[in-house]
Amino acid sequence: MVETAKRNLSVKDVLRVVDTDTGAVSFQDITKEDLTAKGKLRPVGARHYASQAQLVQNLTQLFNSPLGQIIQPDLSRKELTKLIEEIMGLSRYKLFKDNIAIVEQKETQSLINESTNACKQNSKCL
Repeated sequence: MVETAKRNLSVKDVLRVVDTDTGAVSFQDITKEDLTAKGKLRPVGARHYASQAQLVQNLTQLFNSPLGQIIQPDLSRKELTKLIEEIMGLSRYKLFKDNIAIVEQKETQSLINESTNACKQNSKCL
């Protein structure tokens, strides 16, 4: 794709760049010289992601084995949650909070109780 752009680009072009973390949009001028490089491109970051994927795979295999049941009493759920959040890049979504499932279940149960009480008082239930 870069090779095709390099061959067909004859004048300066404006490129829209979106920051994936903040969502900010910026515009940059790009020329044919910007796309021309000398040397070799070496994908170094791929090793980092491969090791993270292997770690998640190893953890999954560990917890699905009998050994996982043996070590489970000594496992910190909070630290494991932090590890998963970091490895999978989920911190920006704020999915994990201490005991949030209990809080949300309590909210749901409260709404169910309110609905049941209102239904009993009005005798109009679905």
